[in-house]
Amino acid sequence: MPQIVKGGKYVFGWSKVNEQGRIMIPKESMEEYNYFEGQKVFLMPGSKKSGGFGITTYEKLNESKLSSILKNNPDLAQFKLEKGKIKEIKGKTFCWEKIQNNNIKMSENALKVFGINPGNFLLAVRGSNLSLGFISKGPIYEEAKKHPEIPIF
Repeated sequence: MPQIVKGGKYVFGWSKVNEQGRIMIPKESMEEYNYFEGQKVFLMPGSKKSGGFGITTYEKLNESKLSSILKNNPDLAQFKLEKGKIKEIKGKTFCWEKIQNNNIKMSENALKVFGINPGNFLLAVRGSNLSLGFISKGPIYEEAKKHPEIPIF
């Protein structure tokens, strides 16, 4: 996993969004974040600067400063919302998906809300301890374009 600028974020690679909205989760990030096949994960918005979204688990979100999201939204916390259905919480969008074959399949609506289209390349980056980031713009994204050694998934 390269670090593309000194002191910068580590990147796992590029994930191309396929025509069905599937996005590959790099194997190395699956291991680092302890994701597993069949696991239900939350998608949450990325930063305004980087766009995209982050993937996190119930446990990580519940142990974070954002735990009130789960406490105040039991339908999301208990995965009672339809898979891929967007829930807006304090102006931010959340949904859940299930990891299958090391990827997630985002609903058409989720793709739209997170500003992603089939054919887009997302840069999988080490985010905080909270989530794996899939960024779609910004300085890190632009710098990564200059590094052909970054793998594509």
